[in-house]
Amino acid sequence: NIRNTNSTTGNFSALTFGSASDGTTAFIGAKNLNHSSFFGDLYIATRGANNSYSNKAVWHDTEFVSNEDSINYDFRVESDSEANMFLVEAGNDRIFIAGGPDSYDANKLNIRGSNVVPGSTNGNVGIYSTDNMTSGVGGSLTFGGRYTTSGTYYMFGGIQAVKKNATSGNSAGTM
Repeated sequence: NIRNTNSTTGNFSALTFGSASDGTTAFIGAKNLNHSSFFGDLYIATRGANNSYSNKAVWHDTEFVSNEDSINYDFRVESDSEANMFLVEAGNDRIFIAGGPDSYDANKLNIRGSNVVPGSTNGNVGIYSTDNMTSGVGGSLTFGGRYTTSGTYYMFGGIQAVKKNATSGNSAGTM
């Protein structure tokens, strides 16, 4: 247990793990935010040779933040068979799903998967409507950009696939 018994706001309790030859130290810490030892932020961070801190991950009351200090640290989640099931590449501001970067990736979002025959039940990306089953509803993908000098965004076009009829069990659709 790491317990902060000092009720001063901003008091910091930490569990430190060793020191590397370059002077960096890894630690897990808790910062008291409101005069109580039960509330606050949890930090996983390193302290460099110049005594500056770099937050790798922070759990606030309502959010989890990785790379809060905007340093070139990637965030990666593995699955059973994919080392980069979800990868945020910090240095290039890109996201990869089911694979890591290679020299051809310039998109902000990159999704990889094996070939899927059109009409099968699974694909590389699924976009579904949550509306009740009826004719004319389905998933859509929109494209847009800024359309005013003040920077307001607008949808310029899109792709939509919808159910052709309201018959339950009939999967006929149109795009």
